[in-house]
Parts: sequence; C-alpha cells; structure tokens
Amino acid sequence: MLNKEEQIDLIVLIATFKSFNEQLYNMKGKHKAQTKMWFNRLLNTARSYENSIKSQTDLIDDENLEIIYDSITELIYAIKENTINQVKEETNEGTLEETI
Repeated sequence: MLNKEEQIDLIVLIATFKSFNEQLYNMKGKHKAQTKMWFNRLLNTARSYENSIKSQTDLIDDENLEIIYDSITELIYAIKENTINQVKEETNEGTLEETI
C-alpha cells in the first residue's frame, strides 16, 4: 500500500505522462521515416505505461488526476508562449541594432 506522499507522486507522474502524450500528439505528422518510427514507439510506450499504472492501482482519483494534468499542461503552454515572445523580442532587438 502506498503512503500519501507516494500516492501524490504517482498521480503527478501519470498527469505528467498525460501531458507528455498531448505534447507528442502536437508533433504528430511532423517527422519523417526513421524519426517517425521512433516517435510512434515513444507515443505508444507513454500510452501503455499510463494504462498499465492506472490498471494496477485504484489509488488514482480521476478528478485529482485531471486537475494536476491541466496544471502541468497549462504550465507547458505558458512556457512555450513565453519562449516564443522572448525569441520575437530578441529578433526585434537584433533587427533594431542592425539598423542603428
């Protein structure tokens, strides 16, 4: 039997895998040949791992799982948006410096 801390770790891990799967799905169709094969293996492995853990334990509360999954995914998208904005700013600064 898992203690509370281990249960939380497990829920965070599964939520991370769910978010990871979403990020993989966002890249679907972007790879070619050998890379696509590895990509599909990775996607299937992540999905299989999540399903295996969920089937082996009844400790995963779907409501808590979704809350943590949503939080992790929102954080990833916020980081992505922040990175895009930083790159745009750096590109604009570089352009401005070139014109001076």
